[in-house]
Amino acid sequence: MKSTEFITEDITQRALGIGKEYNMADDLIQFALEVNKNCQEYIKQNPQHSTNNVLYRGIETEDRFSKKRVRLDDRTPTDSGRLEHNMLNKYFTEHFGEPFRNAMFCNGDFRKVTYYGDPHLIYPKGHFTFLWSPDIDDFFNAFDGKPSSMSKGQFVENLLANNEYSTKNLIRAINSGNEIMIRSKEYYAINIHNTIVSKSTFKGLEEIINL
Repeated sequence: MKSTEFITEDITQRALGIGKEYNMADDLIQFALEVNKNCQEYIKQNPQHSTNNVLYRGIETEDRFSKKRVRLDDRTPTDSGRLEHNMLNKYFTEHFGEPFRNAMFCNGDFRKVTYYGDPHLIYPKGHFTFLWSPDIDDFFNAFDGKPSSMSKGQFVENLLANNEYSTKNLIRAINSGNEIMIRSKEYYAINIHNTIVSKSTFKGLEEIINL
Protein backbone atom coordinates (compact mmCIF):
# COMPACT_ATOMS: atom_id res chain seq x y z
CA MET A 1 0.00 0.00 0.00
CA LYS A 2 2.78 2.44 0.92
CA SER A 3 4.52 1.78 -2.40
CA THR A 4 1.33 2.54 -4.37
CA GLU A 5 0.71 5.70 -2.37
CA PHE A 6 4.29 6.83 -2.91
CA ILE A 7 4.12 6.28 -6.66
CA THR A 8 0.80 8.10 -6.89
CA GLU A 9 2.10 11.04 -4.91
CA ASP A 10 5.29 11.10 -6.98
CA ILE A 11 3.34 11.20 -10.25
CA THR A 12 1.07 13.91 -8.89
CA GLN A 13 4.01 16.10 -7.89
CA ARG A 14 5.70 15.60 -11.25
CA ALA A 15 2.44 16.46 -12.99
CA LEU A 16 2.13 19.67 -10.99
CA GLY A 17 5.66 20.60 -11.96
CA ILE A 18 4.93 19.99 -15.64
CA GLY A 19 1.69 21.95 -15.36
CA LYS A 20 3.52 24.92 -13.90
CA GLU A 21 6.19 24.75 -16.62
CA TYR A 22 3.54 24.85 -19.37
CA ASN A 23 1.17 27.22 -17.57
CA MET A 24 -1.63 24.66 -17.45
CA ALA A 25 -4.85 25.15 -15.48
CA ASP A 26 -5.29 22.96 -12.41
CA ASP A 27 -8.40 21.23 -13.75
CA LEU A 28 -6.58 20.28 -16.97
CA ILE A 29 -3.74 18.80 -14.93
CA GLN A 30 -6.20 16.73 -12.88
CA PHE A 31 -7.98 15.57 -16.02
CA ALA A 32 -4.65 14.54 -17.58
CA LEU A 33 -3.86 12.52 -14.45
CA GLU A 34 -7.18 10.69 -14.77
CA VAL A 35 -6.39 9.88 -18.41
CA ASN A 36 -2.94 8.70 -17.32
CA LYS A 37 -4.54 6.31 -14.85
CA ASN A 38 -7.27 4.89 -17.08
CA CYS A 39 -6.04 4.93 -20.69
CA GLN A 40 -2.78 2.99 -20.56
CA GLU A 41 -3.64 0.66 -23.45
CA TYR A 42 -4.18 3.63 -25.74
CA ILE A 43 -1.12 5.51 -24.42
CA LYS A 44 1.15 2.54 -25.13
CA GLN A 45 -0.07 2.30 -28.71
CA ASN A 46 0.06 6.05 -29.31
CA PRO A 47 2.52 7.88 -27.03
CA GLN A 48 2.33 11.08 -29.12
CA HIS A 49 -1.44 11.22 -28.65
CA SER A 50 -1.66 14.96 -27.91
CA THR A 51 0.95 16.45 -30.25
CA ASN A 52 1.59 14.51 -33.47
CA ASN A 53 -0.87 11.59 -33.68
CA VAL A 54 -4.00 13.21 -32.31
CA LEU A 55 -7.32 11.40 -32.35
CA TYR A 56 -10.30 13.75 -32.83
CA ARG A 57 -14.07 13.43 -32.53
CA GLY A 58 -16.73 16.08 -33.12
CA ILE A 59 -19.00 16.50 -30.09
CA GLU A 60 -21.76 19.03 -29.45
CA THR A 61 -21.11 20.11 -25.87
CA GLU A 62 -20.00 23.15 -23.92
CA ASP A 63 -18.04 21.01 -21.45
CA ARG A 64 -14.29 21.52 -21.37
CA PHE A 65 -13.65 17.95 -20.28
CA SER A 66 -15.91 14.94 -20.33
CA LYS A 67 -16.06 11.18 -19.93
CA LYS A 68 -18.60 9.52 -22.18
CA ARG A 69 -19.97 6.07 -22.90
CA VAL A 70 -19.83 4.47 -26.33
CA ARG A 71 -23.02 2.97 -27.74
CA LEU A 72 -21.87 -0.58 -28.39
CA ASP A 73 -25.17 -2.40 -28.69
CA ASP A 74 -27.72 -1.13 -31.22
CA ARG A 75 -26.43 2.29 -32.21
CA THR A 76 -28.72 4.44 -34.36
CA PRO A 77 -26.75 5.40 -37.49
CA THR A 78 -26.23 9.13 -38.07
CA ASP A 79 -25.60 9.28 -41.81
CA SER A 80 -26.70 5.89 -43.12
CA GLY A 81 -29.85 3.88 -43.38
CA ARG A 82 -30.58 0.90 -41.18
CA LEU A 83 -30.11 -1.56 -44.08
CA GLU A 84 -26.56 -0.41 -44.83
CA HIS A 85 -25.73 -0.18 -41.14
CA ASN A 86 -26.84 -3.76 -40.52
CA MET A 87 -25.04 -5.04 -43.62
CA LEU A 88 -21.78 -3.49 -42.47
CA ASN A 89 -22.14 -4.81 -38.94
CA LYS A 90 -22.77 -8.29 -40.26
CA TYR A 91 -19.73 -8.12 -42.53
CA PHE A 92 -17.44 -6.66 -39.85
CA THR A 93 -18.55 -9.23 -37.28
CA GLU A 94 -17.92 -12.08 -39.72
CA HIS A 95 -14.49 -10.78 -40.77
CA PHE A 96 -13.19 -8.91 -37.71
CA GLY A 97 -15.19 -10.32 -34.80
CA GLU A 98 -17.15 -7.20 -33.81
CA PRO A 99 -19.98 -5.00 -35.19
CA PHE A 100 -17.77 -1.98 -35.80
CA ARG A 101 -20.55 0.33 -36.92
CA ASN A 102 -21.67 0.21 -33.28
CA ALA A 103 -18.73 2.33 -32.20
CA MET A 104 -17.51 5.90 -31.91
CA PHE A 105 -16.20 7.49 -35.08
CA CYS A 106 -12.95 9.43 -34.92
CA ASN A 107 -10.41 10.93 -37.29
CA GLY A 108 -6.87 12.24 -37.23
CA ASP A 109 -7.93 15.33 -39.23
CA PHE A 110 -9.82 17.71 -36.94
CA ARG A 111 -11.37 19.52 -39.93
CA LYS A 112 -13.29 16.37 -40.82
CA VAL A 113 -14.95 16.06 -37.41
CA THR A 114 -16.23 19.65 -37.13
CA TYR A 115 -19.37 18.66 -39.07
CA TYR A 116 -20.46 16.76 -35.96
CA GLY A 117 -19.53 19.37 -33.33
CA ASP A 118 -16.52 20.95 -31.66
CA PRO A 119 -13.32 18.96 -32.22
CA HIS A 120 -12.25 17.08 -29.10
CA LEU A 121 -9.06 15.21 -28.26
CA ILE A 122 -10.09 11.60 -27.62
CA TYR A 123 -8.60 9.02 -25.26
CA PRO A 124 -10.28 5.58 -25.21
CA LYS A 125 -10.57 4.25 -21.66
CA GLY A 126 -9.36 0.77 -20.81
CA HIS A 127 -9.44 -1.93 -23.46
CA PHE A 128 -10.41 -0.83 -26.95
CA THR A 129 -10.47 -2.15 -30.50
CA PHE A 130 -10.52 -0.25 -33.78
CA LEU A 131 -11.16 -0.69 -37.48
CA TRP A 132 -10.21 1.56 -40.39
CA SER A 133 -9.65 1.53 -44.12
CA PRO A 134 -6.65 3.04 -45.94
CA ASP A 135 -8.91 3.27 -49.01
CA ILE A 136 -12.11 4.89 -47.69
CA ASP A 137 -12.08 8.23 -45.90
CA ASP A 138 -15.75 7.98 -44.87
CA PHE A 139 -17.90 5.04 -45.87
CA PHE A 140 -21.01 7.04 -46.56
CA ASN A 141 -19.25 9.83 -48.43
CA ALA A 142 -18.59 7.10 -50.96
CA PHE A 143 -22.32 7.01 -51.71
CA ASP A 144 -21.94 10.24 -53.67
CA GLY A 145 -20.47 8.10 -56.42
CA LYS A 146 -23.16 5.42 -56.38
CA PRO A 147 -24.56 4.69 -59.86
CA SER A 148 -28.30 5.27 -60.02
CA SER A 149 -28.74 1.79 -61.48
CA MET A 150 -27.23 0.14 -58.40
CA SER A 151 -29.14 -0.47 -55.17
CA LYS A 152 -27.63 0.64 -51.84
CA GLY A 153 -27.21 -2.99 -50.84
CA GLN A 154 -25.30 -3.79 -54.03
CA PHE A 155 -23.17 -0.67 -53.58
CA VAL A 156 -22.23 -1.67 -50.01
CA GLU A 157 -21.28 -5.16 -51.18
CA ASN A 158 -19.17 -3.70 -53.98
CA LEU A 159 -17.31 -1.31 -51.66
CA LEU A 160 -16.55 -4.04 -49.16
CA ALA A 161 -15.33 -6.40 -51.86
CA ASN A 162 -12.97 -3.84 -53.38
CA ASN A 163 -11.54 -2.03 -50.38
CA GLU A 164 -9.31 -3.07 -47.52
CA TYR A 165 -10.07 -2.82 -43.77
CA SER A 166 -7.67 -3.35 -40.91
CA THR A 167 -7.61 -3.65 -37.11
CA LYS A 168 -3.90 -2.86 -36.96
CA ASN A 169 -1.54 0.14 -36.97
CA LEU A 170 -3.42 2.80 -35.03
CA ILE A 171 -0.89 5.54 -35.78
CA ARG A 172 -1.13 4.91 -39.52
CA ALA A 173 -4.91 5.02 -39.19
CA ILE A 174 -4.77 8.39 -37.42
CA ASN A 175 -2.38 9.87 -39.96
CA SER A 176 -4.45 8.62 -42.90
CA GLY A 177 -7.17 11.22 -42.31
CA ASN A 178 -9.76 8.47 -42.76
CA GLU A 179 -12.55 7.55 -40.35
CA ILE A 180 -11.61 5.22 -37.50
CA MET A 181 -14.27 3.11 -35.78
CA ILE A 182 -13.35 2.60 -32.13
CA ARG A 183 -15.06 0.25 -29.71
CA SER A 184 -14.46 0.93 -26.02
CA LYS A 185 -16.92 1.15 -23.16
CA GLU A 186 -15.96 4.75 -22.37
CA TYR A 187 -13.63 7.51 -23.49
CA TYR A 188 -12.27 10.83 -22.28
CA ALA A 189 -12.64 13.99 -24.36
CA ILE A 190 -11.06 17.44 -24.18
CA ASN A 191 -12.71 20.31 -26.06
CA ILE A 192 -9.84 22.05 -27.84
CA HIS A 193 -11.94 25.13 -28.64
CA ASN A 194 -12.27 26.17 -25.02
CA THR A 195 -9.51 24.27 -23.19
CA ILE A 196 -6.17 24.32 -25.01
CA VAL A 197 -4.80 27.86 -25.00
CA SER A 198 -1.38 27.41 -26.61
CA LYS A 199 0.69 24.88 -28.53
CA SER A 200 2.87 24.31 -25.48
CA THR A 201 -0.21 23.15 -23.56
CA PHE A 202 -0.49 20.14 -25.88
CA LYS A 203 3.07 19.19 -24.98
CA GLY A 204 2.43 19.54 -21.26
CA LEU A 205 -0.76 17.50 -21.57
CA GLU A 206 1.13 14.72 -23.32
CA GLU A 207 3.96 14.71 -20.79
CA ILE A 208 1.56 14.35 -17.85
CA ILE A 209 -0.49 11.63 -19.50
CA ASN A 210 2.72 9.72 -20.31
CA LEU A 211 4.15 9.82 -16.77
